[in-house]
Amino acid sequence: PLLTGSSERLKDLIFLDIALDSTFRTAVERSYEELNDAAPEKIMYFISLVLENLALSTDDNEDILYCLKGWNRAMDMVKQKDDQWALYAKAFLDRTRLALASKGEQYYNMMQPSAEYLGSLLNVEEWAVDIFTEEVIRGGSAATLSALLNRFDPVLRNVAHLGSWQVISPVEVTGYIVVVDKLLSVQNKTYDKPTVLVAKSVKGEEEIPDGVVGVITPDMPDVLSHVSVRARNCKVLFATCFDPNTLSEFQGHEGKVFSFKTTSADVTYREVSDSELMQSSSSDAQGGEAIPSLSLVKKKFLGKYAISAEEFSDEMVGAKSRNIAYLKGKVPSWVGIPTSVAIPFGTFEKILSDETNK
Repeated sequence: PLLTGSSERLKDLIFLDIALDSTFRTAVERSYEELNDAAPEKIMYFISLVLENLALSTDDNEDILYCLKGWNRAMDMVKQKDDQWALYAKAFLDRTRLALASKGEQYYNMMQPSAEYLGSLLNVEEWAVDIFTEEVIRGGSAATLSALLNRFDPVLRNVAHLGSWQVISPVEVTGYIVVVDKLLSVQNKTYDKPTVLVAKSVKGEEEIPDGVVGVITPDMPDVLSHVSVRARNCKVLFATCFDPNTLSEFQGHEGKVFSFKTTSADVTYREVSDSELMQSSSSDAQGGEAIPSLSLVKKKFLGKYAISAEEFSDEMVGAKSRNIAYLKGKVPSWVGIPTSVAIPFGTFEKILSDETNK
């Protein structure tokens, strides 16, 4: 309110705000060492303090306030010994991360054009201009919060039994580790030897480059995104790794050959020699696995142009429709199941063959 109402001490107020934020950040960062062995409640308390500080320092802060309410609720659940507290806290950790990413993007769009304009007039080196807004964000309390979330994520994943991996396309592969910032920047490249890309950013619309046998990322693209579907169709390993230590390990072994094996929820890996890679490639080339034969049965039109969920069956509809019908009565009442109708198999062909459509 003081900033909007009074202009005579505006500069003092702005510098006071910067000083308070800086002091707060120093106090929190000084406590990091204590947090190494701290109980989850203490880390959560710290996160709620930093989140509250961010809410006080940010305009248009509705989402940050929802996140703060979520953390406070999670702390109550810990005190009440509710065994779902870790899952609940993890949901709000992810939401807080999204809120921070959204704010970061907003600041970038607001400040970076001015930075580029001034930078060109002042002959500032291009690399410094490019990271100007990022450094401003890293100098604020949002960066402190982000660091705390990164520390707490592995703890929550462990307590909630979520593991360090989400496997989107489970394939056993062996290849050379190559680290890239964005999958987008290399999507049109061709790798001349089997390559496992460790990509810091995967948005979902990219192509997988030729020669790539695996993609590992800290990003979480939708399992139905273009890149996820391509990975499954092209038999490419695709997995999200949530453990920063594992990702750092891969980055430290760039250029080395690693072998990866997957289960539905985990990935195991080991470094192998070039000769092992050659052996695995030659056995694949000799036709390690026979190609399975495939026979397609044409679906018949069974006389109905539209059916309700009660009538869904193998003969009438595909797996997605059947799974929706299957869930009815199997989940708690507070989980809504979409009301569904389907156009059954054979309807399209039936319509096309009708006399009026000839």
